[in-house]
Amino acid sequence: MRVVVRVGLRVLFDRLVPLAGAQAPPRTLVLAPASAGVGTFFHRGLSRVVGRAAVAIAGDDPAAVARAAGAAGAAAVILHGRPVAPGSIALDDKVGVPVLTLPEQTVRALLTESDGVVVLAAPRPSRAAQSQVAPFSSWGLAFDGGIKPDLLAPGVGLATVEPGVASDGGSIFGTVSGSSAAAAVIAGGAALLSEARPEAGAASLRELLVGGARPIAETPVAAQGAGVVDVGRSSSLELVADPPSVTFGRGTREGWRGEGVVRLRNISGRQLTVYVSPGDQAHATVRFSVSPKRLVIEPGEIGKVVLRTPPITIAQGEAVSGSLTVTPLAGVPLHVPWAVVLRPARALLGPLTLTQPLFKPSESKPAIVVVRAGRVLRSADGNTVVPVLRLDVELWTEEGKRLGLLTRLRDLLPGRYAIGLTGRGPGGKVLRRGSYRLRVFAWPTGGGPPTVRSIRFRIK
Repeated sequence: MRVVVRVGLRVLFDRLVPLAGAQAPPRTLVLAPASAGVGTFFHRGLSRVVGRAAVAIAGDDPAAVARAAGAAGAAAVILHGRPVAPGSIALDDKVGVPVLTLPEQTVRALLTESDGVVVLAAPRPSRAAQSQVAPFSSWGLAFDGGIKPDLLAPGVGLATVEPGVASDGGSIFGTVSGSSAAAAVIAGGAALLSEARPEAGAASLRELLVGGARPIAETPVAAQGAGVVDVGRSSSLELVADPPSVTFGRGTREGWRGEGVVRLRNISGRQLTVYVSPGDQAHATVRFSVSPKRLVIEPGEIGKVVLRTPPITIAQGEAVSGSLTVTPLAGVPLHVPWAVVLRPARALLGPLTLTQPLFKPSESKPAIVVVRAGRVLRSADGNTVVPVLRLDVELWTEEGKRLGLLTRLRDLLPGRYAIGLTGRGPGGKVLRRGSYRLRVFAWPTGGGPPTVRSIRFRIK
């Protein structure tokens, strides 16, 4: 929530602050501060902090301090003296008022003035947890131009058990947020699904989880994949798709055609009549046909569906994605995300620099080649990371004869990379005296020709 601390007309603090507890203010609160310790919230039977923001040292048990302040009638609790992790005040503690921490410098200035005020702004209402993608969730296409992520899981404000015991003997609960928390939810879902479908292996579990996910309306496929995990729905699927998502690669050249194959495996005990739909393509940038649109699959058998795009004449935009819907008659439908990269392959390498253009072979003092690989495209909508699928470093003679591959790196994020030249060739033998050429190839994700840079050096 937003917290403003001011003294008279001077604003000492104005920023978003994470709550240490689970209680948010129901409305915007304008509170006078009151400094008190755990044992001094009352004086001669009267509360020192009633209706105020109780400012207290967190101590060894911040939750106990917050409970005591709340019991004394404080409208909010401001802790200081030590860091208190967001959400670490137990969810089952009966605090009942907002609890937060402020920097020590702000607290000291607030308590030394007589006209200090703390403003706690009521949090803005948000949509349900499954109705939007968290702002910290990375989205876009993977290194191979495919959909990333495969699916989503809740990852904001998840209740978790912390080690230790509360003062009343109960368990201590806190909250956690992040993609790591969402990954744990997926792992737990996979465990439950494995219990419900013990015959499923690792690949089948992935196919079931992706196929049974629920799409979020008005959210790009590149941000959500197949949608939000739904273990109950996944456990009732009678079909799985291999692969669970389709990558068409890069469709930027004139007349490009894309083709993908999805294998539908019947994992039920009955014959399935299956209908396949590419969805509404009235305004689609890239349209594709599905063949066949109806097929019958026996138990344990596989039905093949072919996806084809017509020739592309003008590619517009960065990429396009969508979802194929596969619906068995009287069964649960599954979704198969797909993606086509439309962005032309950009220059992925900067100029090569070499510390020593003339050097003797040496294992301990190699010449260093530095290259910038990948790009970050900046725009008003945000930054787009353009990675390198594969980086090949080859050795050539000055006359243009290829001697072989020196090194190969895969899946590189944008950055500067250093390569040591020891004066040995691809086979490990010391190079003869003379001139050579180092050629570096950077291959883009989603297909397309590589960016090539070269630099000369001499062995003496």
